[in-house]
Amino acid sequence: MTKEQLRIRIGENIMKQRVARKISRVALGKKMKVSAGTVGLMERGSRGATFLSLYKLADIFEVPIDAFFYDDSGNTNDESLSRKRKSLANLITGLPEKHLDYMIQMAKGLREFE
Repeated sequence: MTKEQLRIRIGENIMKQRVARKISRVALGKKMKVSAGTVGLMERGSRGATFLSLYKLADIFEVPIDAFFYDDSGNTNDESLSRKRKSLANLITGLPEKHLDYMIQMAKGLREFE
């Protein structure tokens, strides 16, 4: 995946989250302390979202930050997937670094089977 494709995917996922919550670009921009135009640029993938922006968005939408990186178009129940991701994030919170490293290796191994 190219950087441009990733920016577009992230932007599409930002828009999906915003639209699902019936939040306007203006309202989201105010919550993020950016302009509605900046929100639009991020949603179109014209401007890449910074890590800080993604962190703010994850907090506003109450989703794990990785929710913006994946294409869930084949999933028929996005709300269920979001709950599962949040549950997983809660389970690994506070684990020692060696356990997190192990979890990362497990996730990488699972990706190979997709």
